[in-house]
Formats: sequence, structure tokens, C-alpha cells
Amino acid sequence: MKLKVTQEIAADAIMNTDAHVLITSRTASGKTEAAFLPALSLLSKKPSKSIGILYISPLKDLINDQNKRLSSLLKYGNIPVFSWNGDVSGSQKQKVLEINQGILQMTPESLEAMLMVNPQNAVRLFSDTQFIIIDEIHSFLGSDRGGELFNLMVRLERLCGRQYRRIALSATLASARSVLWYLSSQTNRKAILCKPRDEEKDVEIYLQTYTIPHEEEVKQKVKQEWQTFLYDQLRDQKAIIFCNSREETESTANALKKIARKCKDPDRFLVHHGSVSAQIRERAETKMKSDEKIVICATVTLELGIDVGDLDLVVELGAPWKVSSLLQRLGRSGRVSKVSKMLMIILEKESISNLPQFLMPWDLLQTISMIELYHRRRFLEDEKFLKKPYSLLAHQTLSVLKTYHQLQPNSLAAFVLTLPAFVNRFSADEYRVLLKSMLENRFLEQDDQGNLFIGLNSEREVNQWRFYAVFQSDSEWKVYHRGSSVGSITIYPTVGMSLILAGKSWIVDKVNEDRRTLNVVPDQSEEIIVWYGKGGLIDQQVTWMIHQILAEIDHYPYLSKNSNLILNQARDLANESGMIEDPNLLIYGKLVFLNGWFDQKEINSLKRLLNVHLKKALEIRQVFTNRFIVGITGEIEPMDLLRSILDCLNNPLQSDMFLHCHRQLRIQPYDHFVPDNLLSIAYMEDHVKLDQIHNFLKIIFCQK
Repeated sequence: MKLKVTQEIAADAIMNTDAHVLITSRTASGKTEAAFLPALSLLSKKPSKSIGILYISPLKDLINDQNKRLSSLLKYGNIPVFSWNGDVSGSQKQKVLEINQGILQMTPESLEAMLMVNPQNAVRLFSDTQFIIIDEIHSFLGSDRGGELFNLMVRLERLCGRQYRRIALSATLASARSVLWYLSSQTNRKAILCKPRDEEKDVEIYLQTYTIPHEEEVKQKVKQEWQTFLYDQLRDQKAIIFCNSREETESTANALKKIARKCKDPDRFLVHHGSVSAQIRERAETKMKSDEKIVICATVTLELGIDVGDLDLVVELGAPWKVSSLLQRLGRSGRVSKVSKMLMIILEKESISNLPQFLMPWDLLQTISMIELYHRRRFLEDEKFLKKPYSLLAHQTLSVLKTYHQLQPNSLAAFVLTLPAFVNRFSADEYRVLLKSMLENRFLEQDDQGNLFIGLNSEREVNQWRFYAVFQSDSEWKVYHRGSSVGSITIYPTVGMSLILAGKSWIVDKVNEDRRTLNVVPDQSEEIIVWYGKGGLIDQQVTWMIHQILAEIDHYPYLSKNSNLILNQARDLANESGMIEDPNLLIYGKLVFLNGWFDQKEINSLKRLLNVHLKKALEIRQVFTNRFIVGITGEIEPMDLLRSILDCLNNPLQSDMFLHCHRQLRIQPYDHFVPDNLLSIAYMEDHVKLDQIHNFLKIIFCQK
């Protein structure tokens, strides 16, 4: 078998050095084999007396997929492959403990649970482990979950008294530097990068735009038009349609099913998202690997490395939120043909205002910006962790105490503050303030010898399975039909309510509030259930590229005739209104727009400052913002208004100027363990940014 370039370079790094290894290469370049084959070769020469390789994945679905793939690959080598998570039975886990060999696959939450509840199992299973392999490491970056993962690797090593070689895999990574630091953190090994010069696949993108009017009759006509266009493009195609929300996923699948029934075509449309049951998702994945021309409507659940075979086409419905996400999705197609094909459909809502800021096709501009950023610069977002992750600090403090039962304050501080997520982020004094507050609130308690242990007011929460996760999760209701799981919803259900889930229409028959479950029966309603998702922040580079796109006259060959027409109209409007001049103000009576092409975080910060702190004093009527613009209207003259804002920014800012009450400081899942004074510091560090707007106003008023 001839190795791919990625596999050759990785094999050399893994087998001929003792370093940690980061493998970055495009989708379908053989990264899984690049990590496992050399690691297993080394294990064959020096067999482990316990689990040989711990594999950590962001998704249970990806674990299930890789389990089948690795089991098939290793079936003749007598190397067992096991999974360990909440869906695995107790008898199967006991079997893993008895055999204690081969590869064990886990999510960070499963490893957290083991360290907290059964640390003796961790010692038994990983006492002679040689490698930790982290798949899709980019999906952990910039989040508390990533911080938890890097902490867990160090905690496991300290518990077992040994160091493991760490191998991380990623298809999309902006900067390797921070990942290499985390891979080598608290070890005596360096981390090296394996990044082959990938053979570029040809890319074919076609971007179609529809303007959605307000008038209901015309709106339905346009809706039917774009759905029919999409249906026609999917004929004889195996494809994934990526949507930006679960609601959109369900409604799109339902619309395509209706067209299929009308055309008397077979129903080949499936759904795949986090609220659909694991069994239904797995059936969809299995069908995609067959020769059938299946179409799956999905969210990010199929963005990562789950094997869905060779796709003819990927569809992006709506503007992507990240360049890295766009690249991940594009890479899902063309594995055999070496041509990645993507159809992008943008739905621009018609504006009710004639002001240029509201007439701009922002979703179209955002999409073109992301395509051009990667095409011109190979740009990818650099995910940054919180500067003051107090929620994670409190969580890990309680988790460590659960593992070791009790620790002296100095020992606890020495242990926790040297975990990778907290190095150079918290001082001993800051941690002392946190521990003192947790003691005062009985989240921690202290015995006569000075040992700290889990307190009365945190014990119940720490002992719940939800505590193993550090990310926000919606409060969900499990949905069943005739005893089989259909999925889950996040809004409060009532008997008789109609919903669409797993691509089918249902009506709620029974609700069990104690168990948070509901039974449904089939229904023909078209009412859509609503999930409340978050798109995230747009990178500053996307905003600057939009500015550049509006200022230039370049033609983009991937645009449809209508998309090109809309772009040219936007360019004309931007030039005529002065929007592309930087920096400047655009004033319409008492409405003023700050035309500075600011970072989205800056726009959000200014909006909160105006609405909470300055609205009454400056007689502000309304603040208009989206991802790219900020406009203010009030009773006083715009220049007087802006000068007052500048005066405010010239003075120190406090968190209560951005929040209506202290409860709003609690943003992360475990912030309730943290005192308000620390959360205030963290809020200003991580959620407030006004440097660009401050400098913009200084320029306007000629201040130095």
C-alpha cells in the first residue's frame, strides 16, 4: 500500500522522534491512518500493559464512525477498539477493564467523568498508555471545552505518574503556534508540526442570491422559486445541505420532501443535527456511505470528519459564519473526483428602509468576503481562549477535589494553577479570592486540618452527570414515538403542539414534566419547532474584506447573474453614500452612522454601553446595529451625541456600564461559583472592546 504524503511525513515524525506531533492536512488526506499506523507500529515493538492509545474526539458520532473504521482496519491485527461514553453499557465497560488493551475512544466529558467518579479505573486503563490522539483539534480551540481537554491530559498524566505522547489532527488551522504550546505544556517533550504541501483540489463554487420581499404572497412565490431551484440542482446528486440552524435544517428537508411527493419522486431527503436521536443520525450516515443518491440536511454535526463517502455536491444555505467552517464543508465533496463542488444559496431579506446601511446585501457580502479571504490569502480564523476563564477555573477546582477528595489550599493552588488552561492567566492572589468566596458560600468546606473538600452547596451539582461538561447546553425535552427516540427539542412543549423533527411532522400527544419527555404521533402540519442558536462573532478580517470588495471593481466568476447584479448595486450605493470612505460619519437628520468598519465585538460593546449607561443621559432613542454597522438616533444633535460618547470613553469603564444587573455577569455555565468582583474583571477583559471606536471618535474630533 502506497502511503499518502501526509502519512509519510507523519510516520517519520512519530517513529523517528519522541516529540508530540500536530498533523494538519486537508480533508480526506489520510490523517487518521497517519496518526494510528505509526503509533501502532511502535506499540507492536513495545506492547503496552494497558490501553495503548487513548483517542479523544469532539463528537460521539465521530467516535462511532471511527470505531467502525479502525475495527475494520485492525481486525487482522488482533487489536481491540473500544468506546467509553454514556451510551456504552456497564457490561461493555467492564469488558474494557478486563481486556485492558488496544485503543479506547472517548470524548473529553467521558474522561472528565472517569477522573471524577472512578479515578482508579483511569489508573488501571492508562497506567502504561503510550499515545493520546486528539481528533479535529481545531473544534476545541477558543472554548472552555478546549481548555478542559488540555487540562484533562495533564491531570491524567499526574494521576497515572507518566507522560504520554500527544498527537493532534486538524484539517483547518489558522496558526499552529498555540496548539504546539498546549501539546507540549507540562511535559518534557517538544511538539512538532507535520504540514505537507497538499495537492490542491479543483474547486467549483456557484453562488445564487434571492431577495425575500415583505409582501406575503410574493414572499411565498420567491420561497417556492429557490426551493425548486435547489431541488433541481440535487437531481442525481449525493449531497449534504449545510444549514445555519436546526430549524432551517428541518424546514428545508420538509420543503424538499413536499416537492418530491408532488413530482412523484422517491423521498431521499434525511436530516442530521444534534436534536435528532443518535440512531436516526447513524442510519443517515450509513445510507450516505451506500451507492444511493441520498441528500442530508445538516448542521455542524456533519462538518467534522464523519465518513459519508464520496459526495457529488455540498450546498451551503445561508451565509457561513467562519472561513474555517466554509473550508471544512467544501472539503466534504470531491474525494474521488478531486473536484470540490459547492452550491451556495443566499437569502437576502428586503429592507423596509431606504438608507444605504439597511439596503446593503450583508449576507452576500459576508459570503463573498469569506471566499475571497481564503482564495487570496489562505486566511483562517485564529481561535482565542478567554483571558479570564473563571467558570472553568471553578469547575476544575471542584473536579480536582472530587478526584482527590481533599487537598490543602497550597497543594490545590499548585495543582490547579499549573494546568495548561490557567498558566499565565490567574495569579495566586486571584485564586485565593475565588477560594475564599467559595468557602464563604459553602461551595467548598474546610476541615480542622485545613483540608479543602467539596461543600454542601455544590455537592449535588458536582455529582450530576451534567457537571462533566463545561459548555452551555440547552434544556432539552426528549421526544419519543411508540417507544423509539425521535430526538429532542428545547422549547416548552404542550399537548396538541405541532412540530417537525427528524424530517417528519408530529403532534404532541403526551408530556411528562418530571422526566422531561413527550410522546408524539404523526401529523401533516407544517409548523416548525424553533431552536435558539448562536452564530458567533464575525472575524475583523471579514469586515475589512467587505470594505475592499465594495471599493474594487473585480468580477467574481462564481457569482450567478443575479448575485453579480446585487453586488454591483451595492457597490454603486456604497460609493454614492460615502460608505467606503474611512473613517467618516454618515448623518441623516438626527440619525448618525459611525462608518469605521469596526470589529463586531466593538459594535456589540458600544451597543450595550449606549443602551445601558448612556441612553437616558444622552436622550438616545434607538441604536441600530448588525454584524457590520452601528447607527444612533436621539433627541440631541449627532455631533454633540458623539462628543459625549467620546468623553465617556476617555474615562475608565466598569462592567456595570454594560449590564442591567449583576446577574448578567453570569455568562458561562459555572459562573455562579465565582464572586461578582472577579466576574466583573473577566467581563471587561473578555467581552468589552472599544479601542477602534475610541480611536475613530478621536480622529473625528481631532484628538490625540
